[in-house]
Amino acid sequence: MQINLPHEIVIELSNKCNLNCDFCFQKQEEFHSNMLSKKDIFLLLEEISNSGISAVRFTGGEPFLRKDLKEILVKAKSLNLYVILNTNATLITEKNKNIFDYVDLALFSLHYSQNFPVITEKINLLKNKRQL
Repeated sequence: MQINLPHEIVIELSNKCNLNCDFCFQKQEEFHSNMLSKKDIFLLLEEISNSGISAVRFTGGEPFLRKDLKEILVKAKSLNLYVILNTNATLITEKNKNIFDYVDLALFSLHYSQNFPVITEKINLLKNKRQL
């Protein structure tokens, strides 16, 4: 019997988030202690690439809370992985928007209508960079 490989692997880059959504378990303190090291993530990405799985999704918490996010995305792209990034978009700035050069698909969370203006502003910042 042959087992089919999954289409993508999901890696939670951070347990922490800069928001405090009512429904999210990430706001609970006991979830804020363990995070994979960059070295472990790189090893995992190499294993994913070698396995024949073609896509990796980075999520959290909020991935933009990691100072090494760009390095992780660059590594994934260097391994020819299709990179998906889940983010609440609130931490995107003019300074870090180039991170999306290493992302094939970005998914922005919009759980509360009051966050819509901020997320729209961040998406417009990216639109000025390249067409989405």
